[in-house]
Parts: sequence; C-alpha cells; structure tokens
Amino acid sequence: MTGADGSREVVNDTRWLGDQFQPEVRRARYQRLTIYEVEESELRLLEHGAPDSVLLSLAVALFTLAATFAVTLLTATFESSTVHTAVVACTVVGYVTGGILTGLWLRTRSSVSRCVRVIRDRLPPDWVLEADSGNQDNGPEA
Repeated sequence: MTGADGSREVVNDTRWLGDQFQPEVRRARYQRLTIYEVEESELRLLEHGAPDSVLLSLAVALFTLAATFAVTLLTATFESSTVHTAVVACTVVGYVTGGILTGLWLRTRSSVSRCVRVIRDRLPPDWVLEADSGNQDNGPEA
C-alpha cells in the first residue's frame, strides 16, 4: 500500500486459525498491472512451445552426420561395395532429411512470436487509452 507521503508499505500478516498456522503473506503492489485474455489454443501453443527448436536441432544434427559421411566417402577406400553403398545412402538421407527439416523450421519458426504479438495487440497502445480517458473527462458537449 502507498502511504500519504508516497512511500510503499508492505503488509505482514501472521495468523493462527484454530490449531493451524497460517503463513505470513507479504504483498508489494505494482504501479500498474496489465492483464491479457488468452484463448485455449494460444495457451496450448505457449505451454508446449513451437516445434521449431526441435526441428532445427535435428536438422543441424543430420547435416553434421551427413557431412561426416561425405568426408568419409572422400577420404576412405572401401573394399566392400555394401559398406560404400551404405555410407552413400546415409550421406544422401542425411542431407535430404536435414534440408526438409530446415525448410519446415523456416516455415514454423515464428509461431510463438506471432501468437504473443496477437495477444499483445488486443490491448490498444497507451496513447489511445490516454486520449479516450481525456475525452471522457470533458463530459458531453452541449
């Protein structure tokens, strides 16, 4: 709470209710508190997060693996054609799958940011609220 001189007061309250001890509650007030309404789908997206970080991590891992196999192809000699074919297949699959995951990451990377922007845009800017309150203070014009 704010005192007459503008200082802040912290309320300490310790109570006993029967045989049970009630904890001390300390509360310091905010100067201003903004509350946003959130839909269930938005809350679910914020809770689980976007899959973009997982997609990017997997893409980087696959590109690294494919690059390792590519270096192996360039530097090693294979006596077995089966091993050579397996290394070539791993290289191709790594690059192709890494590319696909990178493309998916590029398409979905801003879903959480977009969701937060939509939620914040529901509240008009401060200057709009101040202009509206200024108009209400003047009262109806006669």
